[in-house]
Amino acid sequence: MTSTPIDSPWPVSFHKFLRILGRCGFTLALLIVPAVITVALKGYPRLYPFISFSYVLAVAAAGWWQGFWAGILVTGISMPLLMAMVTGGKTIIPPSLDPAALAVMVLIALLASRVAAARKKVERVLRSANAELESASRLKSEFLAHMSHELRTPLNAVIGYTGTLLMRLPGPLTAAQEKQLKTVQSSARHLLSLINDLLDMAKIESGKLEIHMGTVSVQSVIDDVVATLRPLAQAKNIELRANLPSQDISAKTDPRALTQILINLANNGIKFTETGSVRLDLREREDNGRMLVIIDVIDTGYGIRCEDQARLFQAFKQIDASKSNQEGTGLGLYLSGRLTALLGGRIELESEFGKGSRFTLLIPKG
Repeated sequence: MTSTPIDSPWPVSFHKFLRILGRCGFTLALLIVPAVITVALKGYPRLYPFISFSYVLAVAAAGWWQGFWAGILVTGISMPLLMAMVTGGKTIIPPSLDPAALAVMVLIALLASRVAAARKKVERVLRSANAELESASRLKSEFLAHMSHELRTPLNAVIGYTGTLLMRLPGPLTAAQEKQLKTVQSSARHLLSLINDLLDMAKIESGKLEIHMGTVSVQSVIDDVVATLRPLAQAKNIELRANLPSQDISAKTDPRALTQILINLANNGIKFTETGSVRLDLREREDNGRMLVIIDVIDTGYGIRCEDQARLFQAFKQIDASKSNQEGTGLGLYLSGRLTALLGGRIELESEFGKGSRFTLLIPKG
């Protein structure tokens, strides 16, 4: 199935014809123009090297664009033109053919045509591979989108029922039962988090993630993030706190995306911190005539080696996984980076191995 170029009233065949006409015109110009100039100058000898190079280029161009036999045709045309040049236009009939020169021209046409054919074959293979990759990516995104509901519904039920049991509404629990139910609830929440990460990644890559901009109180978002992650920090005896200015700071952004970014950054800090604290600082500054809201997420954890920082925001990459032994998909920072870009911001990183890290989120104020 063919398609017409955008905003063009002409069919594809006409555009192809114009391309071929342009190539033929260029080749003829390489042949005729130098000969006409030389004849006009009565066979000026200093132009001979230029003429020879022009003919060689014409043969190569014909072989490259139209194939071997086009190069042979141009080779045949170049012979009488060469005679016209040498004799000052008195004759175009060569008294004898130079086998060496003819062989060189044929070889040039052959090489040019073979290289062009190889290039076209590689382009076809690449186009086919790209089409297959796009199809696989689309199928993956569709699968994740369709399966997310089927996977999340039973998980939410498990989380809800275990929560009800842990509240002892149906009756009392033994210590062993409570411990087992907490394990079930924690595992279900972890699995639900992984599914949500995979679904968000699929939405972002397919361009289907919707961003809803609105005026948001950044202090409120940070307070919610700290409240959500405080139990996780307390379980590791880590201090989680926020340093917020007395004056309220608002930004025109997507509250859900901002919350997810901060949860990912702070949760990452908690995961890789064994002792000390994780702190969220809020400020704003002017940068190139526009106001930015800046949120620093600072931890006293392992820190990140310089050689690891370049791949930190790639999908499915985990840093120091063998040391920290943390579960996860390695999508948290990748999703944070992609969401930040959708909000028109960026994330900066400062880290010293063994002393901690500072992730700085910068988003437009409005």
